[in-house]
Amino acid sequence: MQEAVMKIGLPFPQLGKGGNKIREMYDLSYIDHKYTFSDSSPRFALIVNTDRISTEDVVMKNGIPGKGKVLNKISAEIFTRTQRICPNHFVSDKFEEFPKRVQIELAPYRKQLDGRSMLVYLAKPIKAEAIVRFYLTGSGYKSYTQTGKVCGIKLPLGLKDGDRLPAPIFTPSTKAPLGQHDQLLTLDDLAVELERSKHPDFYEDNNPDYRLASKIRAYSISLASEISIILSLKGITLRDTKFEFGIISGIGMIQIDETATPDSSRYDPDYSKEPFRKAMREIGFNGEAPMEIPDWLVEETSGNYRKMCQLITGADIA
Repeated sequence: MQEAVMKIGLPFPQLGKGGNKIREMYDLSYIDHKYTFSDSSPRFALIVNTDRISTEDVVMKNGIPGKGKVLNKISAEIFTRTQRICPNHFVSDKFEEFPKRVQIELAPYRKQLDGRSMLVYLAKPIKAEAIVRFYLTGSGYKSYTQTGKVCGIKLPLGLKDGDRLPAPIFTPSTKAPLGQHDQLLTLDDLAVELERSKHPDFYEDNNPDYRLASKIRAYSISLASEISIILSLKGITLRDTKFEFGIISGIGMIQIDETATPDSSRYDPDYSKEPFRKAMREIGFNGEAPMEIPDWLVEETSGNYRKMCQLITGADIA
């Protein structure tokens, strides 16, 4: 099996202070200044998917060969098919389709980038994760067993782990810094967090940003429903999925990051990250210190990711 790509390390300004668990994101706006483009020109960023893998927000010591290419391929496919539902940041995942000025600057690194990178529009991230659940499982089921609710949404009595919900529910969470754990939010909590991210001295008796929170919920449920239909036609059941959004000045809110990947979704058949999570717990992962993934689990997880990529996109990852 080929080796996992754990780091890219391009010599360009990196977004997010290098703190993303899986992706490396580079600010390419300097290229526009170099080529004397006007301030009104679109600004670009480059997302490069490594083969790193995390569970419970902890990045493991070794990675999953081909994983980054799977995330890239599925995201490109679904971004293209859902942009009529919600605008997104995707420009292209094909080097030859990048603007010439970008191709010139990235040419020395093309071998590293092919298959695992995409050019996107540069947006300011909204600090929240938007999760839509069709089935009750994971942290949602844990919350339900304790309170009968998930993110403030009251659910019918007697549901079991893995049961289908009467309707998809929106269950946002915080976007925790690297090394910290995300926390589920109610819609009210989300509105407060959105306002606080803009105004750090915000107090809850002010005006939470319900307009943006409601917009995120509406887009999330619409996107998840569309993706569920796309996948069902390929024999895949979408159990839950996660989105992230950002703001572009003059355009407004768009979808960013990744979409419908095994990292951000659960499916049937279960070729997502969920079997990896369960296996890591069984071999003693405590949710704190990074571990070395055993060879058998590396091979199994790589196979699962590649199977899901083939099912969704029809493409085999080399």
